[in-house]
Amino acid sequence: MKKNLIQAKGGLHNRLTRQIALSPFSYFEVQEYFIRRHVKLSNYQLIELYMALGGIPHYLKEVEDGHSAAQAIDSICFAQDGLLREEFSRLYQALFDEADLHEQIVEILSTKRCGFTRNELIHRLGNSSGGTLTKTLDELIQYGFVAMAQPFQRKKKDALYYLADEFSMFHLRWMIAQNGSLASGEAYWQKNRVRLNGVLGVAMPLSFSVFKHMDWIKEKLGVAAVDTDCCGWRYAPKDPEEFGAQVDLLIDQEDETINMCEIKFSNTEFVIDKVYAKELRNKLEVFDALQKHVRM
Repeated sequence: MKKNLIQAKGGLHNRLTRQIALSPFSYFEVQEYFIRRHVKLSNYQLIELYMALGGIPHYLKEVEDGHSAAQAIDSICFAQDGLLREEFSRLYQALFDEADLHEQIVEILSTKRCGFTRNELIHRLGNSSGGTLTKTLDELIQYGFVAMAQPFQRKKKDALYYLADEFSMFHLRWMIAQNGSLASGEAYWQKNRVRLNGVLGVAMPLSFSVFKHMDWIKEKLGVAAVDTDCCGWRYAPKDPEEFGAQVDLLIDQEDETINMCEIKFSNTEFVIDKVYAKELRNKLEVFDALQKHVRM
């Protein structure tokens, strides 16, 4: 569509009446979609499902009423005849010419939550030219597979590219077995989901992009009307005796206030114990040593 129609040359050039950016459903739209279909899932199960399938209606229509999220994931992703069993390779090959590089970049991005800089990607890719990488990254961003974030108070060249497509992350993290083949087995995800995640709710959110829901987060914080820059933040000191820190989300407001947000996923009320409280204080102290006007 984009290549052959929107960017068409010759007789089809400039013949478009209107362009519509059709984005995947947000989490809340998925919730409404299932309500309208009378599919009953708890919030916890909806999040688990969203982190596996994203907001793609073509994938979500496969979820049947009466099935848990784990059953749906088994049926769609791990069953031999599941809709998404072979989807990953087919998807990229169908969308992109010379899709091997696209897949390679996505595979690299799936290994680190906070993303890679352009120079880091060039290093990991080895012999790929900078021009080819730029074109490929632009295509992946246009199609919603990859997103770019500007680190807090860093230059444009330090921008981070991260994997934004939930299904691609799920495929690479959990559908591929250690031997490189597709994982399979009856009720595979239902039997292995806790083991594969270590502690369920810690590893799964690696694929859940909070940046897709920034409008909602800002509304809940009461800063929806304020101009903001949003990014993750990490400080890695060169001195081994100095403390480092990492924050899941910084909301840098135009009114010189910064919200530091920690993102957690739990099926019970999350309790801040003494150990975690100390960790939070450390994050705040490290950040505050470099910045002012910080609120947590």
